[in-house]
Amino acid sequence: MQKINLKSLTKSELGDFIASLGEKPFRAGQIWSWLYNKGAVSFDDMSNLSKGFRETLAASAEIPRLALIRKTASEAHGTQKFLWRLEDGSRIESVAIPEPERKTVCISSQVGCALGCTFCATGRMGFTRNLHACEIVDQVLSVRRETSTQPTNVVVMGMGEPFLNYENVMQALDVLNDPGALSIGHRRITISTSGIV
Repeated sequence: MQKINLKSLTKSELGDFIASLGEKPFRAGQIWSWLYNKGAVSFDDMSNLSKGFRETLAASAEIPRLALIRKTASEAHGTQKFLWRLEDGSRIESVAIPEPERKTVCISSQVGCALGCTFCATGRMGFTRNLHACEIVDQVLSVRRETSTQPTNVVVMGMGEPFLNYENVMQALDVLNDPGALSIGHRRITISTSGIV
């Protein structure tokens, strides 16, 4: 039996999944907070869940995360670039941009890009696939873990054209904005597009 990727579920889908295990609805809120607010990477981290429930979760669900391939830092600007490997072996990049008044994470929305803008290195790669919402969110979670810094701002300005992956991008931004998750305000999230309507 294939395990459920908990990060692939919306908040209401997580509630349905927890109900299917015979647990009370408030458990979904606890798990949501562990995944996104506290950054749990395993069920053992979820200390306010009973051992039996954690074992049930581990048998039927998983919490995948991005694998860090390389991290490079700019001494001049303090930015850090991260190269991640996805579960299918694809690679994407994210960037942490620290400034005195904010901590911004620049994230990707696709593996490669189909638009082929001549000034863009990603455009020369060609298009592989859209990122799933959980892979978009996981970039912010992973940068937070690697930098030990809580992001205040997000820009969807990395690899790919966000509006060609609209539904997954919007689902991811709902998680980033959720007060029970990362709680990044709407005004602190920017989507960059090449002009897709």
